[in-house]
This record gives sequence, structure tokens and C-alpha cells, in this order.
Amino acid sequence: MGEVFQLAEIFNSHMVLQRDAAIKVWGSGPNKSRVILTISQQLHSTMISHNKWCITLEPLCLGPSLEMKVTCGDETIIIADILVGDVYLCSGQSNMAMPLRETNNGDLDLYSINLPEIRICDMVVKPYEGSTAYISPDDTIGWEIKTSDLKWQPCTWPHIHNFSSIGYHFASHLYNAYKIPIGIVNCSFGGRPICTWIREDYFKEDDELLAYYKDFEQRLKEVDPLAYMKAFGEYLVNICHYISKQTTIWPTEPFGPFDTNTPSVLYHAMLERIVPFHFKAVLWYQGESDELISHLYAKLFKILTKNWREVFENPILPFFYVQLPNFNTQADPHDPYLWGKQRLAQEQITRTVPHTYMVVTTDIGEMEDIHPKDKRPVATRLGNLVQKYLYNENSAAESPRLQDAKLIGSYIHLFFQGDGLPLAKPNEPTYINVVDDLGKNHLVLAEVEDRKILLDCTATPKPLKVHYCLESACEARIFDSNNLPIAPFCKVL
Repeated sequence: MGEVFQLAEIFNSHMVLQRDAAIKVWGSGPNKSRVILTISQQLHSTMISHNKWCITLEPLCLGPSLEMKVTCGDETIIIADILVGDVYLCSGQSNMAMPLRETNNGDLDLYSINLPEIRICDMVVKPYEGSTAYISPDDTIGWEIKTSDLKWQPCTWPHIHNFSSIGYHFASHLYNAYKIPIGIVNCSFGGRPICTWIREDYFKEDDELLAYYKDFEQRLKEVDPLAYMKAFGEYLVNICHYISKQTTIWPTEPFGPFDTNTPSVLYHAMLERIVPFHFKAVLWYQGESDELISHLYAKLFKILTKNWREVFENPILPFFYVQLPNFNTQADPHDPYLWGKQRLAQEQITRTVPHTYMVVTTDIGEMEDIHPKDKRPVATRLGNLVQKYLYNENSAAESPRLQDAKLIGSYIHLFFQGDGLPLAKPNEPTYINVVDDLGKNHLVLAEVEDRKILLDCTATPKPLKVHYCLESACEARIFDSNNLPIAPFCKVL
């Protein structure tokens, strides 16, 4: 943005604005010029200062489509066909970005999708700040950054096939329930760690995270600029080879100034472009790329929520996130619990960070594919959880989570919290791991009683710890009566 009069790129025709909220509309233009904005029955005016302007709208209600007219001097920008409803931000990595055309959609005929009151907005990836390379959601590569690529579209076949499968199924779930306009903005980038979405200054919130951030800074200082630029050029060429199917292997990105795995890079290249647009909630599916730093993940997620809530100016902005599913990761073949430890870190978040809600997916992953093809169950569980907490539905939407574990006599008693539903008795013998004082694992038969599980440890000397679904390639076997899997756990007795 500069001296040219314009709106922020998130504002364009066919968009959805969040109902019942004070919406900020912002842009740029020549200093000391007046901006006049009209929408519905509202009239607003402000002066441009330091080439920037911002106007706060009074809350809008559900109703017919609107037109926004913004004028500065002789220039007028008209935004047509604006709907007012509920707007959600989808973010994370490839499982959130995975397009509808690449997923299993059952009997859904993609060509027949026609839900014009759902509006989608897909962000073209701009990972290399100041460069001319970009990769779009439909896997095409280009050499010139577009000046505006946040285009809102109605949810119909020509526009939806490259959009997030989870985003689409989530939006249609809510629309079918309430028949109100739903807006979905997809701001995701495959294969990137959580640190890329956090602004630099937030790493100072914790000494361990600050050291983690400074380690990246030091490594960047040690990069040879000439060698890096040569490697980066080869990387872009190899991306072209992948896109044109000359190879089936996605190239490894060289570490350096343009590396999209470094802290804050996606915050600035992507998220910052839509701040402070008003969202009802964030949907988050990420964590695969942080499997080797699970000990830091809960802290990183905590500062991410703080960062985003502050820049979006909503201190209670809800986060609905997906816990990692079952998958036979080979990132460290010597550690069978790699994803299990990451799941435990994710489970810790909902206990320690207010207004965060977790979907358990240990029953719907694919053991040998990091990208499960059926995204509908994930979207449905997210939708049910959102309905419970944001639409006040009295629904059983949460997986049972371990509340406490006690050794009473020779039995371990496992107590669960959740929606109050009883646990379903397994159809076949199901075992839970109990670890003794020598570190040896014992498989103990699980006896389900209402919302409690009993483990007879008569044959287990000195049980010290109990864990369930801790293996990366775990298999969920215990569910509640609503067929939701219990959350993985690890508890010292």
C-alpha cells in the first residue's frame, strides 16, 4: 500500500462480513485526503494519515446483499454483492490446504456444487518477500507476484475444486444447519512449522522459545550468500520439474533468507495481509512439521494464539484445532512415539489456553499416508464442536479426555471428562499400556464401566505410568457412545 487510493486486498465483491461485530475497513491513499464510506444505512468519513486510513463499521445484521462504496477525491471503489454472516479463518499446513479435487468425497458430485451463500477466499502463497516467485493453490508456479489475489468467490464448481476440502465441508456443514451466509478464508501453506506463523517479538515471551528463535538467526548469519542463491535457483527449477511431472519428488528447500521454514516468514508474507479482518473463529490443522520439537509445541501454540488475538483485536478469538491422527511417521525410525508426544502436546493446549477446542482424529488417519484422503469426518467434528461452543447447541461433540488416574489396590481407575456420555464397551478385547517401575510395558485389559476404565494390575509389579494411543501408528479402540474416540493420554500414577 502507498499513495495510490485503495482498499486492503481482502475487501472485494462477493465477500462475507462478520455479523453483529464492529468491522474495520482499511486501506491506503494520499496523505491528508478524505475517505468517505457508505454501506447499508451507514455513512463514515476519515482522513488519510501516513498514507493509511481505517474506518470501523457499526455491527451489521443478516439480510440481503449489500454494496459498499468508498470514495477519495475523484476516485470511487464499489464492492458489490456483500453478504453478512459468519466468517472463519482456516490455517495450518497441507492437510488444511489439501484441495477438494484431491480428496475422497463419497457420493458428492463436485460439478454440481452450487452454494452461492457460502463464499470462499483462497490466498495465493507469497512466501518470498520481495521476490517474484509464487506458488498458487492449484500448484502452478509463476514469476511475478500479483498485486491483488485475495479474491472472494461463490461456492460453485468453477471456484471450489482447488479450495480446502476441510474448509468446504465445514462451511457446508454449518450452512446446512443454519442457512446463513458462511465465509471461509484459507490461509495455509503445506509442510511448514508453527513458528513461521508467529511474529518475531512474541518469541520473547519465553526464554526457551527466544533461544529457539535466536538459533535460527545465528544459522542465517552463517549462510554463504552466493552458494545459497545458486541453491535457491536450483530449488525453483526443481519445483517446475515437479509441477510439470518430470519428477514425483518435491525438492528440499535450501536453508537461507528465503526459507519458508524460518520463524515469522508466513506471518509477514500471508497472515499480515488480512490483519485485522474480523473472524468468528480460527480452524487450525498443523503440527506434522513440528514432530521433532513436540516439547516446544504447546508453548509455540500459546504465543501464536496470543499474537493472533492481539493483531485481530479479539482477546477471546476461538481456536478449533485438529489433533494429529494415526500415522506411521519415519522422521525418527528409532522413536515409535514421535507423533504420540506431539498429540500429548496438542492435548495440553486445550487445558491451558482459554477458548481453544480440540478434535481427536486417531481413528480416521491413514497409517502410510500423511495426507488422509477423507476430510469430511474432520470437518464434521470441527463443525459439531463449533456448533456446541459458538452456536450454543446442546450436542455431544467432544471426545472424552482423561481427567484423572488413581491406583486403588491392584486396580488403576481411569476417569474421563467430556460431554457426559458413557464410554462404549469395545467389541473385542482392548488393552492399555501400563509401565512398571523398571520401565517395562505391560498390556492390561481395559474394563469399561460408564465413564470409567478399570485396569487389573494384579500381574503388573509396581505400576508407575499408564498410556494410550501414544504410538505414532496407534489404533483407536475405545470410543464414547457417540462414536468419538477417547483422546490419547499418558499419566504418571
